[in-house]
Amino acid sequence: MSGQIPLKYQKLMARVSDKNNNSKAEAIKAFCLQCVDYKFKRVRYCSASNCALFHVRPYQSKTTD
Repeated sequence: MSGQIPLKYQKLMARVSDKNNNSKAEAIKAFCLQCVDYKFKRVRYCSASNCALFHVRPYQSKTTD
């Protein structure tokens, strides 16, 4: 990982690090983006099925059953 947060995601990361923010969705999005070096397409096509957040990760394609 590069260690640098892209400008596009800096506001999200600031909101997540705020102690008064209780948004689980934003926390999950931030975690997943950090995990894949801030590449949202990598989040969408993530293959880490053993991750606890795999089924709730953002940017998934909507499927109908």
